[in-house]
Amino acid sequence: GDWTVAVHPDEAPAASSGWTAARARGLPYQTELRMHCAAADGDAAGLSGAKAYRWHLVRAVPVHGEDCGIQHWVGTHTDIHDQKSAARMLANLNQLLEQQLAERTADRDRMWELSTDVMVVTDLSGHVLSANPAFTQVLGWTSGELLGRELRSLEHPDDLHLCAPLLAPSEGATTLRWESRYRHSDGRYRTLEWTAVKDAQ
Repeated sequence: GDWTVAVHPDEAPAASSGWTAARARGLPYQTELRMHCAAADGDAAGLSGAKAYRWHLVRAVPVHGEDCGIQHWVGTHTDIHDQKSAARMLANLNQLLEQQLAERTADRDRMWELSTDVMVVTDLSGHVLSANPAFTQVLGWTSGELLGRELRSLEHPDDLHLCAPLLAPSEGATTLRWESRYRHSDGRYRTLEWTAVKDAQ
């Protein structure tokens, strides 16, 4: 009989046309689709009379006779429902994790932009890679004036030793706290309390 009658209505048209094309060309046929199956004992679908469908991997290959024509076809239906369910759960989990990461990134960006605390990122040699708007508000320097500049060039000469450990080689992440004076764009110094984290990467 026609095996496609057991195929889920959403996949039946493609399954039927694909199988017809494969037979016409004499080429192997393979697809994934949902097929009607007998409900297991106690299955809600079985109790309600609704059809239960499970995902199957369907394959068919032609077997040629001695005259090189197709003598018959050999087909298999492999139940892959559990694998598909697991893959779907993994995809949903990945989507949730991506959404959570995007939300955390947005929160971090808002904190960077709106915080009244001075925030700055430097490379391992102490040159400024980025600074938040509060840097300009507190010390007067614009992002353009800071980018690529050695942050220590703004520190009071008598305080340079305080942040030296941050630039020293170390294993793992290092967190330092200190107070030092930094030069405002108007030439005067402001005392700032710093918390610095040295990235382990």
